[in-house]
Amino acid sequence: MTDIGYREAMDKIESIVAELDNDQMDIDILGEKVEEAVKLIAICKNKLRTTEEKVGLILKDMNIDDDEKADENLKEDLLF
Repeated sequence: MTDIGYREAMDKIESIVAELDNDQMDIDILGEKVEEAVKLIAICKNKLRTTEEKVGLILKDMNIDDDEKADENLKEDLLF
């Protein structure tokens, strides 16, 4: 189940919640569905954390690149 995408996991969680809200869930499978929802939530949290880290690194790289460009521009301005 870990190879499932974020959107698909969220759709499944929403489906489980809808079943719970509408009293459509048979009590015999309630435990299984709750366990599945917990696993899906963990997958979503992991994907969000991973994406946040990637975006953070990209932004950090952009800031370094921007800082380097600003330094270069400042040096050029000082030379002229």
